[in-house]
Amino acid sequence: MKKKSNVILIFLIALLPLKAFAESWTANEVLSATLVLEAGNQGREAMHGVMNVIENRGCLRPDDYLGVVLRRRQFTVWNGVNDQRQRIDDIVLRLRRSEKPQWDIAEELVCLSLLEERLFDITNRSTHFYSGKKEPWWAKAMMKTIKIGTLQFLRAKIKGEQTYE
Repeated sequence: MKKKSNVILIFLIALLPLKAFAESWTANEVLSATLVLEAGNQGREAMHGVMNVIENRGCLRPDDYLGVVLRRRQFTVWNGVNDQRQRIDDIVLRLRRSEKPQWDIAEELVCLSLLEERLFDITNRSTHFYSGKKEPWWAKAMMKTIKIGTLQFLRAKIKGEQTYE
């Protein structure tokens, strides 16, 4: 089954214009690295949720997804990066070698997101998430939507709406 899905994915990628790859190659790698490092140990569903957060923050503009993940202090994996380009290259190379199954899932999710313009939103329009038992200060003003593994997904509160607990 895995070979069949890989063949389908390769076929779909082949349908994309070459120009799209030339312009978004680095962006795809950064998005994949973000998914693996933020949620790879939680599985495919959690990585899907993180991709939904990126999409929801990107306001349906796939060309802005790179800006979303690299914006200062937004995704833990990119915090404290001085030489962004070198760090991205190092991270991508390391992940491709050592986290092969998670990397493949992340690449597939990123490609599907770009092909379909966005993935089905399993997070109920979440724009934030955190991992762990301790709730960050910024989460108190937000509404909990869904928990996947140890990741708690959240979004802005809407008046009169019930929260997930």
